[in-house]
Amino acid sequence: MVQIANYVHPPGAGTLGAGGTPTGTDIEDNWYFPTAASGVSLEVINGNLDERNLEQATNQTFKKYHIQRGALSTSGAVGSTANLDYFWELFASLEKLYEGSPRQWIPDTDLVQYYEPIPGANIEYYCPYDNAKVLLQWNVIWFNDGYLEAPLTPVPDNNNAQANITKMQMFYTDSANSTEQTLDSVGNRKCPPGFIRDDGVLPANENRFPPWGDSCLYNAMFCRSWTGHKLVTLTGAGWYSAGLRTVFAGNANQSDGGSISPGTESIYQTRVLTRSMRYIVFKS
Repeated sequence: MVQIANYVHPPGAGTLGAGGTPTGTDIEDNWYFPTAASGVSLEVINGNLDERNLEQATNQTFKKYHIQRGALSTSGAVGSTANLDYFWELFASLEKLYEGSPRQWIPDTDLVQYYEPIPGANIEYYCPYDNAKVLLQWNVIWFNDGYLEAPLTPVPDNNNAQANITKMQMFYTDSANSTEQTLDSVGNRKCPPGFIRDDGVLPANENRFPPWGDSCLYNAMFCRSWTGHKLVTLTGAGWYSAGLRTVFAGNANQSDGGSISPGTESIYQTRVLTRSMRYIVFKS
């Protein structure tokens, strides 16, 4: 323990001297306020310890047990492994995800209203710090029953030209207690269709799969796995949220086994498999 000396009001002098009458302020100053000379006081009795209370040793280091749990960070996670199906009825008003020539995805600002959240990949968490950063981490596996025309015709500088893609999008908040999530401009991935149309161009293959029987072949890229992360600066203590949502172009014709034609967006079902969302908040 540090030796306490050089009180603001030295014992034996002034109001603390013989015949003096100490005041409450005199005693408080001596017990709870450091002096200009030493910078320490008896406030250490109430637990106000700092580096001067450490043993003076050259090999003194901080261990994790020196830091109280939750003082510098906090974390949590959600997840699910049960299959989760999204059918075209959810997106019936969204006939196409593409526009223009060469075809491009329509702007995300127009897609926001159609995104559907994914249970098990969305989380709400509390940040107890006024200034902090959060590391968000997630993983998801998904696929759809759409078809992909073959052979593909490359489109220069455009990887969004193919139909029947299910899109996964990251959303998050960065202001305390906000109910409006921000769409992450780079936090998204697209899953290719699960089937390839057999129009005579592909080699003969007897391994035909539904939903289109002899009209489709199983796609080797049947599902997609995405593991991602994002570092977000949080402003103020309070509640925050983050998560994944999905969207695809539905087609009512598929619900009754109707015919499809090349170039038509046609996904009846998207299935989400394992998914999770994790967060680690760091005080800053």
